[in-house]
Amino acid sequence: MGGTELLSALLASSLLIWYCAEGSIAVNTVRSPKVEMFYWVTIMFSQTLGTALGDWTADTAGLGYDGAAEIFGSLLLLVVLAYNRTNISRVILFWAAFVLTRPLGAVLGDYLDKPIAHGGLELSCYTASEVLLALIVIGFLIFPGKASQKNALVIREQYTKPLYISHDRKQMFDKNRKKLLLFLMVLLSDAAFAGPPFVTDDPETLEKNAWEVNYAVSKTWRDSGASAAIPSIDINYGLTPDIQLHAQPRYSYEYESGSKIFGFDNTEVGVKYRFSDQNIQNQHIMLGIYPMLQLPSGNKKLGDTRGKTQLFLPIWAQFDTEKWNVYGGTGYRINQSLNSKNSWFLGLTTLYKVHEDLRLGGEIYSESATEHQGNSGSGFNLGGIYNMTPDYHLLFSFGQALNNVPSTNRLSGFLALQVVY
Repeated sequence: MGGTELLSALLASSLLIWYCAEGSIAVNTVRSPKVEMFYWVTIMFSQTLGTALGDWTADTAGLGYDGAAEIFGSLLLLVVLAYNRTNISRVILFWAAFVLTRPLGAVLGDYLDKPIAHGGLELSCYTASEVLLALIVIGFLIFPGKASQKNALVIREQYTKPLYISHDRKQMFDKNRKKLLLFLMVLLSDAAFAGPPFVTDDPETLEKNAWEVNYAVSKTWRDSGASAAIPSIDINYGLTPDIQLHAQPRYSYEYESGSKIFGFDNTEVGVKYRFSDQNIQNQHIMLGIYPMLQLPSGNKKLGDTRGKTQLFLPIWAQFDTEKWNVYGGTGYRINQSLNSKNSWFLGLTTLYKVHEDLRLGGEIYSESATEHQGNSGSGFNLGGIYNMTPDYHLLFSFGQALNNVPSTNRLSGFLALQVVY
C-alpha cells in the first residue's frame, strides 16, 4: 500500500498547504493563477489516489470490486448524513465527497469490465459505458428539479463558502502546521474494538435517556488474509446516570488463503455499571464493570468463534484532568469455541486534549493465549476523537500487533461516525 499512502500524504499536504497559504480551500476562490495551481495539483493527486486506492482495496486487500464499492459507498453515505444532519463546513464535505467518488468510480468501472474469474461482469467497453450512461440518465430523472435562482445562490454559498478561522487560531495553526503535517503523514503510514476507537474500554456512562450510536468500519490485515467489519453498529443507551446498555450487531468479512466469506457475525450485548464517580481537586476518578456477552448469531463459516457464546468480565478505571484522559483495566474472557481456552486481558489508554474539539492518544494492550498451544498477544493503537459538532464525532485509530505480527495483525484500522441523540 506504499503508493496509496504516499498519494494520501501528498493529497493531504496539497490541501493543507493551500489552506495555510490562502485561508480557504473553497472552489469559488480559484480566481488567480496561484490558487488555480493549488486546485489542479489537488485534483491530480485525488484522481490518482482514487484509482490506486480503489485497485488496492479490491485486489490487494482482497475485498473484491463489490466489497470495495460497499466500503466507499458507505463512506459517501456518511458524508450525505453529515450534510443533512450537521453544520460541518460544506467545503470540507465537498472535498470528502470529491475524493471518495474517485475510488468508487474506479472499482465500479472495474466491476463492469473485468473478467468473471476476477470478480467482474466481463462487459465490453461499449456495454459498460452504456450502463454507466444509463445510470447517469436515471439519476437525472430521479432528481429532475431545477433550483430557483434564490435556492441556487443559497446552495452555491453553502458549497463554496470559504473555511475561515479566527486570527488567533490561524496564528496557532501556522505556528504548528509542520507538526500537524508530520502527524498526518505518520497517521497515513501506520494504517474487534471494545471501546471505540480503541480495544481498551472505560467506565464512563451516558447521561440518563441519552443514545450514542457508532457507525463503524474496521479491518485487520495478516500475511495470510484479512478480517473486517463492514459495517458494525455500536448502540448504547443511558438507562440511569450510572448504567449503560449496549448492543453491537455487525456484518463481517474474512479473507484467508484466497477464500472470501461474508456473513453476519456474533452480536455483542452488555451492561456497563459505574459504581464509583468522584471529583477530587479538579480530578475526575471513575470505576466500573462492563460484562459483555457474545451471542452465537454469527455465520460459522466466518471462523470457529462464530456461532459460539463468549463472555467477557472486565473492570475499568478512569482518571481525568483538564487535558488528560487515562483509562484502562483488566478482564477475564470465557471462550467456548473449539480448541479455545479462557484468557486474561489487560489494557491502558491515554488521550490528550490538543484543543477543544480534538483528543489524540494511544493504547497498549495484551491478552493471554486464547487457544490451547497458542501464544499470548499484545498490540498498540494510535488514534483520536474529533468533535465535528456537539452531537457528531469522528473516531479513528490505527495500529498493529507487537508479537506474532505476520499471523495476527500486521495492520489494523478503525473509523467511525459517532452520533449522540
